[in-house]
Amino acid sequence: MDENLFPVPAGVHPDDPILQLPKVSLHDHLDGGLRPATIIELAAQSDIELPADDPEKLGEWFRTQADSGSLPEYLKTFGVTVGVLQSAEALTRAAREWTLDQVADGVFYAECRWAPEQHVTGELTMDDAVAAVEKGMEEGVAIAAQEGRTIMTAQILTAMRQNDNSLAVAELALRHRDNGVVGFDLAGPEDGYPASAHRAALDLLRGELFPTTLHAGEDGGLSSMMDAIAACGAVRIGHGVDIVQDMQITDGAGEIGRLAAWVLDRQIPLEVCPSSNIQTGAARSIESHPITGLKDLGFNVTVNPDNRLMSQTSVTREMRLLVEHAGWDIIDLEIATASALRAAFIPLDVRRSPAGGNRDARLRTDRSVNRPGNSDRPGGGASRPGDWRREERERRKRGEPSAIQPAQRPEVDLPRRPLSLVGAVVTMVIQGGALLVAAGIYVYTGLTGAGSSLGSLVGLALMFLLMSASMFGIANGLWKYRRWARPAAVAWNVLLLFFAWSVRPGVFTESGDYMFWGPLILGIEMLVLMFLPATLRAYDEGLRRQDEAAQRGA
Repeated sequence: MDENLFPVPAGVHPDDPILQLPKVSLHDHLDGGLRPATIIELAAQSDIELPADDPEKLGEWFRTQADSGSLPEYLKTFGVTVGVLQSAEALTRAAREWTLDQVADGVFYAECRWAPEQHVTGELTMDDAVAAVEKGMEEGVAIAAQEGRTIMTAQILTAMRQNDNSLAVAELALRHRDNGVVGFDLAGPEDGYPASAHRAALDLLRGELFPTTLHAGEDGGLSSMMDAIAACGAVRIGHGVDIVQDMQITDGAGEIGRLAAWVLDRQIPLEVCPSSNIQTGAARSIESHPITGLKDLGFNVTVNPDNRLMSQTSVTREMRLLVEHAGWDIIDLEIATASALRAAFIPLDVRRSPAGGNRDARLRTDRSVNRPGNSDRPGGGASRPGDWRREERERRKRGEPSAIQPAQRPEVDLPRRPLSLVGAVVTMVIQGGALLVAAGIYVYTGLTGAGSSLGSLVGLALMFLLMSASMFGIANGLWKYRRWARPAAVAWNVLLLFFAWSVRPGVFTESGDYMFWGPLILGIEMLVLMFLPATLRAYDEGLRRQDEAAQRGA
């Protein structure tokens, strides 16, 4: 692939196997995804002063400014990008490069969201701006096709919450619904600017059966999500990570509130953007980001970049971070991609058809072929909402390629599910047995006065066995899916190392020492073994329920 046309996404190794996975990007801002070199060129044409004139330094400036921990401060970086996008030519170029960057990221369907009202300070009207972006995306799709790559793109028009132009933007979206515009969004600061203040626009769109996705639950708390869902009827939520405030969950058990239950039961898609959430203060780290817990509970989460420039990220990088720091595996990535495709605003029959063909034809609303009830499925009926998950499961069992991607699924070297329950028991029994033997030696030497020479010989051998068995268990993911996993693993190994090392000659010289430490360690070991079966059963049951939830339809 030509890296001049399709540059490797920031923060991604060109040989990363995740880069080859087919992906869907639902929450991807146009003005947050400009290339730094493009900003410099466009700024020079418009006599706009920039904080840096080197692409690398300018990209670093955006990332540093975005790392504020505050959404309002984060949004200030858009003053630069919006400023250079005030002409049709600039918008067309930005949309073309945005599309090519999606291809480079392995994305085969992407929704480009942006706010037309912010690009009319010059001579452009909002209709002109929409046409310019559509032209740029069409050019990008054509260039990708010439290079043998396939991508579908669509626009989501955004109104700014702090302004009063939402009704005009809604009417704009309806005028262009047959020309590439598939959805409407509200963005901007949530605190003090509720979505319900724009009910006129949202009611108009709902009456016209036009889908909406609203930014909510990023910094406005549960009230912003309740407002977006209950008052405004959003069918998708941008970010939505504040939903965790409506639940009390520990290790997969607990209670969830009414709003969280509503989102879960109706499988309302959450467009989660992990890196962006850390920058705006909605999350502290990838490890503790709510997306993993929400996934495990069965919420309909999708993985998105939000603003590629500000976060120096891509869908590939977000997925890689989740794999390395949150224990995700390839099945999790596939389910997130399938969920995103199912939540896409393009028509259902377009999602089912192979990617490719004429873009205008794919996005027409006048469709008479492959409509639900008239498809070529056996019996002539449409599939039920949850059938695609069962079909994907059956395809995997048969070793067939996934239907959620346009090509054969590549071989990807990623960590899969942890060891089976039997493997976990065997590993832990090896450790437990070794500790029991060592504890017995302690008691024996204390009672007989045999000294520590026997303990020394056995201890040195046991130390290697204990540590290798423990590391084998950790390496295979026995501790990967619990919040207490890493500290527990570290404490376990410290205990093993201390115990094995303590049998060296001269450490304990009095029989009283042996009689104290032997029973103590033996008691600790018995407690571990006592709670081990219940813990492993709960762990295995949690995985089973997670897989079942993933296979059920909404």
